[in-house]
Amino acid sequence: MAEAAPNLIGTRTPPPFMIVARQAPDAARTAIPAAVHTDGTLRPQTVARDDTDPYAALLASYAEQTGRPPALLNTSFNHEAEPIVCTPRDAIATFAAGPLDALAIGPFLVRKERR
Repeated sequence: MAEAAPNLIGTRTPPPFMIVARQAPDAARTAIPAAVHTDGTLRPQTVARDDTDPYAALLASYAEQTGRPPALLNTSFNHEAEPIVCTPRDAIATFAAGPLDALAIGPFLVRKERR
């Protein structure tokens, strides 16, 4: 969430797109270590608080339920040497071929059977 940017990103100007790498402040290293690259940087993207935005609602709900900062790791969805998933068909094929346990796509949640 944009309001967490000063503490987690170290800037008062929240970046709305994931296009700039920044040195991760200690707060980010502690609160969201999975988002910090091995070189100590992170590539943040902020979301403004907006009751109609599902991502903003997800972040706000996460923060409310966990007591942690409103931040989650966002990553590309693809396998090594494959292009980024662009369609529901791509998503299902990538999910089926990979190690993920579940796939949320639109209003659906698909889970793999554990054997």
